[in-house]
Amino acid sequence: MPSGVITCEQLRASEIGRGILAAGGNAVDAIIATTLAVHTLSPYHSDLGGGGFALIRKPDGTYDGLDFRQSAPLAANANKLKDFKQSDAVAVLVPGVVKGLEDLHKKYGKLPWKRLFKECIALAEDGFEMKQDLYRYTANLCGDPNNQDTPDRTNRRGSDIEHDRSYDWLFDRTDEILPPTSIVRRTEYAKTLREIADHGSAAFYEGPMAEATVKVVQDRGGILTMDDMARYKTSWVKPMKGDYQGKALWSLPAPAGGSIWIYALQILSHMEISGHRSLNDYHRLIEALKLAYPGRDGLGDPDFIEGLDEMQQKFIQAAYSKERSSLLDESKTSEAEYYQTSTIHRKRNGEDHGTSPLCAADGSGLIVCLTSTVGQCYGSHIIVPGYGFVMNDTLSDFAIKGDCDCGEDGPCSANYIGGGRRPLSSCCPYIVEDNNGRVLLAGAGAGGSTIISGNVQVVKNVLNYGLSAFEAVRSSRLHNQASPESTKLEKASNHQGVKIDGFANDIVQALRSRGHKIEMVPQSESTVVAIKFTYDTGSVNWEPAADTRKENSGSVVFYHFSDGNEAEETHPLGQAEG
Repeated sequence: MPSGVITCEQLRASEIGRGILAAGGNAVDAIIATTLAVHTLSPYHSDLGGGGFALIRKPDGTYDGLDFRQSAPLAANANKLKDFKQSDAVAVLVPGVVKGLEDLHKKYGKLPWKRLFKECIALAEDGFEMKQDLYRYTANLCGDPNNQDTPDRTNRRGSDIEHDRSYDWLFDRTDEILPPTSIVRRTEYAKTLREIADHGSAAFYEGPMAEATVKVVQDRGGILTMDDMARYKTSWVKPMKGDYQGKALWSLPAPAGGSIWIYALQILSHMEISGHRSLNDYHRLIEALKLAYPGRDGLGDPDFIEGLDEMQQKFIQAAYSKERSSLLDESKTSEAEYYQTSTIHRKRNGEDHGTSPLCAADGSGLIVCLTSTVGQCYGSHIIVPGYGFVMNDTLSDFAIKGDCDCGEDGPCSANYIGGGRRPLSSCCPYIVEDNNGRVLLAGAGAGGSTIISGNVQVVKNVLNYGLSAFEAVRSSRLHNQASPESTKLEKASNHQGVKIDGFANDIVQALRSRGHKIEMVPQSESTVVAIKFTYDTGSVNWEPAADTRKENSGSVVFYHFSDGNEAEETHPLGQAEG
């Protein structure tokens, strides 16, 4: 029976993953059950109607990757992306989560598929407590659809979902959100989980469940078809490997964002290090991000773009990253055009609303880092009647014609919508190894375009500044992606007793004096999880951290000893100090 560790945005989900380890499962089994639990508890972030990516390190030290990103219906075209809203059904792409988890299990799982659903079915059927995050993100749905500046409300009257009976499980008879600590039950969702547990992904992509999914999407103006559902396939991919100061960086290629995460760190590897929270290191970090992010402009679905592999390999070549790093001016920043080759008005997502990061490892050396997403908050706002799961709105991740000045064949056209295409993502689950092949750090993030910058900062915090996983995740974060030009700095805050220090005023003013356009934000728009690995003679120690910016996050470490004894460490809000 393997020992192991699980970390994610929901402590209850991490505990369910621990139970799978205790039942004899491995890290893949545990992360599948944990993902299903996160879907049950946090459908505003991820659910069966979404998609994602998984990075796998096998016990023998080799790597594998799984792309289960949502794909566009065959009838999709660029005109479908004009003037649509997040809540429009046209934004729904073919979901990949169910097939992705099944394929991951078939290749690497240990316990029976059906066993991984047991606790989640009970959780949905028997009910769970309305926690702060679920309450807050549901309030986001209740805002006035005609006035985007209205604060979140606790009553759904007048909202887009006022008359949608599929949301009834979240509200009382007066249409008020169920108050915190009340019991939430997802009985339709429990039935859905049971059908998938009994019949596999076929229950989701064929038959009555698929018919109900297609019907509600088409009834609301979408273009998803039964043929689109039946055609969906995942893709096993070769992970990318880069270098950061002698450490091996592993992540996933496009349509994931791993090549840009590696690119940014390799640019930083050629720069000096002054110290944690120093002005010079903040300046260098911003400049490296501004140099790396424009690389996303030519990325998209590799099945539709010639030369994409060569482009990404160029990003991770030491000579190229050194050449880019030479553009750094230690005394000042520059305008956006200095860092990029085309003028593209990039959208930048706001606060993390629709992605869940998870990591798991076990005593055999098997490690899995996974992201699952429905897009923005509650995806397309469609919950499939009778089955209770949220559908994505991932069409918004394609590039929009007219939003770039590079022309039909310019860089951003690589991410234009087309039938069967998968949109570009910033998701970059990662693993870092030392020069002996020992894992030092594993992680993943959420938060749209801020995922890459968030993951970069966690790596620097651990490798360069020697922080614990908890301190690395808790530390204040910044974001810049070249366009928009502003640098977002996180303000000081407190999350259930966990303090985020923010950026000192003298640092803010000094950055402004170097030309940085500073925007202060209430908290980081990225949400991250990480596991730090340390080694004693003949054994590995896990130090997990889940982001304190999520009110209900947490990690669990489970030990099974050779004498049959067991032990467990539970870390609410990821508070593991080693």
